[in-house]
Amino acid sequence: MHLDTAGPAIDGTERLLAFLQDLIDRTIDELSDTHFDIAPPLRVRRAMLAPPGSAAGSTTHLPLPTSAGPGRHGTLLSAAPASRCGSEVSTCYHEAVPGHHLQFGQWTYLSTVLSRYQTSTYPAGNIEGWALYAERLMDELGFLDDPGNHLGYLVAQQLRATR
Repeated sequence: MHLDTAGPAIDGTERLLAFLQDLIDRTIDELSDTHFDIAPPLRVRRAMLAPPGSAAGSTTHLPLPTSAGPGRHGTLLSAAPASRCGSEVSTCYHEAVPGHHLQFGQWTYLSTVLSRYQTSTYPAGNIEGWALYAERLMDELGFLDDPGNHLGYLVAQQLRATR
């Protein structure tokens, strides 16, 4: 894809993490109390590097119900010196908010009022279905109005559909 070779890029790990952190913070601020009731513990999310050896493009880690620490969003960086922005935004929505972080975080936050089945089984269709819906919702709400980010979203949807 042209965006992967000539699109906007973010040079360096620290700049990419700062870009993702800013995106996560802005998204939580803009969605809280308007589109979602996001519990206070779930409003804190930290961008980080995914652990070495991770197979996924991004990972999500949530705080335990007894933990005051933030959830974390991990992104695997390519070996290239610059990360292309094309699908980073959509992937961040998929993994962080309103995607997996909000989904699993809400289950964790409400674990005392949900059944054991609801808090211990994770049907793949439900999990990935929500995250794909989260990306589409962000597009419908106008958060992917930048043409490059919108094209990155469409490419990510195409990739996931072929899987």
